[in-house]
Amino acid sequence: MKLDLHVHIRRHFRLEDIRRAVKARGLHGIAVTNFHNVTLARYLRERIEDLLIIIGQEVESRAGHILAIHIAEKIPDALAPEETIRQIHGQGGMAILAHPYLGWNSILPHGRTRHLAFDAVEAFNYRAGPMLYPNFLAQLGWRHLPWPGVANTDSKELATIGRCYNEVPVKPAARYSAEVAANLIPQILHCLRQGEIRRHEEWQMPSWTWFGHHVSHLLLPQKYYRCFYCGDNLVFKLISRTCTCLQCGRRQSRHTRCVRGHYVCNSCRTQQALETPGFLTYREKLEGKAHEEIS
Repeated sequence: MKLDLHVHIRRHFRLEDIRRAVKARGLHGIAVTNFHNVTLARYLRERIEDLLIIIGQEVESRAGHILAIHIAEKIPDALAPEETIRQIHGQGGMAILAHPYLGWNSILPHGRTRHLAFDAVEAFNYRAGPMLYPNFLAQLGWRHLPWPGVANTDSKELATIGRCYNEVPVKPAARYSAEVAANLIPQILHCLRQGEIRRHEEWQMPSWTWFGHHVSHLLLPQKYYRCFYCGDNLVFKLISRTCTCLQCGRRQSRHTRCVRGHYVCNSCRTQQALETPGFLTYREKLEGKAHEEIS
């Protein structure tokens, strides 16, 4: 089976578009690893049976990001990495060290980190490719680590899903009902833990388009993202500032905030977008509109 184990799915992605993007790359399935929730991953698992959808989460531990693969409930953020991994294993899931050497939001895989009970390390991350150094260092450092290496895309857009993937010696199925998935996923995790993996790595090289996009978001208000409090644009500040969430009161040091100074933390934004009854209403309207367009 060919699997991309680090994929972010936005709530406005339509089911048919997700199917088309995954199948176009010849994948048999993906792990949906959104931040702060497993709601959308569950939704996709219940509605897509021609692909294997593994419920996951990218957890923001106190030391850096950790991929939780094959979990049933949301893992809390801001825990010590030891506790994060313990909770992942407590749900029967797999803990993967995400994009090491990326710098920010990464747990550097050396020194005292070696004692952590990871099941695998992300030896190649497609989104980190244009920066060159994270994957280069991961390729060198991974050889001295006790964990198997996987290659993922960390996709946040449909076009890049499957540019990297992992091939494991598990026979794919025609349909992935809940029962079939329950039998296959433990086999897949066993292969991953044992290092029975053939990684496909595709480098994303630096380009002026990539450079312009990432520099512009440091200087200009973000037109694609809006403040959850007032609906105005967000702006990136080079110097971080401690902000207080207007909903939960949590204080965090952040570079991105509303042009009016409002701040709503990621967890509260996700809860508002995905963990309220309005989420299903939103999805029903989205899929209904897609059906009308096809008809």
